[in-house]
Amino acid sequence: MIIEGLHEKDIYTETYPFRIELNTFDNFDWPLHWHHAAELVYPVENDYRATVNGLEYTMCEKDILFIAGGDIHSFHTRNNKGNRFFIQFEISTLDVFGQSHQLTPFLSMTKFISAKEDPLLHTELEKNIIALINEYQHRALGYTLYLNARIFDILVLLSRSVCNNISAEISSSSNKKFHILEKLNLAFQYIEEQYQNDISLKDV
Repeated sequence: MIIEGLHEKDIYTETYPFRIELNTFDNFDWPLHWHHAAELVYPVENDYRATVNGLEYTMCEKDILFIAGGDIHSFHTRNNKGNRFFIQFEISTLDVFGQSHQLTPFLSMTKFISAKEDPLLHTELEKNIIALINEYQHRALGYTLYLNARIFDILVLLSRSVCNNISAEISSSSNKKFHILEKLNLAFQYIEEQYQNDISLKDV
């Protein structure tokens, strides 16, 4: 992995756009950065602290933080022995059915899911996260299909939760923001793929 400016690149170690990292450092600082991948942070031992778009999240054991692709975030821990899973995946390239764009407006914002404050959603998300971790560790035949299925289970749960919590009044203005962010993400992706060529603003 490398960070150019704030953009973190080369986060995957294989062709399949999915990565799980178990972090166990007592002292760990990862500077402000962003990437196209969506990210799930899941501490399974002791609390953990993350900053996303200037907001600080203190996560207790088993809390879940969904970081939307493109959001600027960092991680910090001092004298805190624990285990935290980082799960990263590309929503667009994992979509074998071409339907993920329907969920994009609801997945463009970071979401914190607490076991205490939202136990039903947390239970369902945690079940799928544990399944992801176990499957990725064993990598049996067809494991990428299994991972795809669990990721979409997670995305549907998150999307429905956001949709249910947005009032009709807020939804109208928020959808405009979501669609703008979606277009910007496509523009950034195009620039990243074509930066070596002579491209114009019109092309972007």
